[in-house]
Amino acid sequence: MKLLVTIVMINHLFACIWVFTAKLEHEADYQKTWMTHIDIKNESWGNKYLNAYYFTTVTMITVGYGDILPMNDVEMVLCVITMMLACCVFGYTLNEVGAIFSSFFKIGNEIKTKISII
Repeated sequence: MKLLVTIVMINHLFACIWVFTAKLEHEADYQKTWMTHIDIKNESWGNKYLNAYYFTTVTMITVGYGDILPMNDVEMVLCVITMMLACCVFGYTLNEVGAIFSSFFKIGNEIKTKISII
């Protein structure tokens, strides 16, 4: 459960950063942003957040459908940072899953040892 919460919170953080970046770019008169590309610049914050969360999720699980794209240098840098962090999260996730299985096997071996003693 802790692992899932960690992944969800990292995705949430980057989705918020992704929306905030587009907001700052809009205020700085960037003509091309990911929001203008999919035409959601005037949509509700919830819709923007949902699209950003979707983007960070498909980026972090390395699917990358290509429907939402970084459209300028700032967004490309943010994507690179997201992908690099995603590699770390992926490694952490694999390590945690391995630790869970190791714990299961350890408990199983302890039970077998105690049964053989009896």
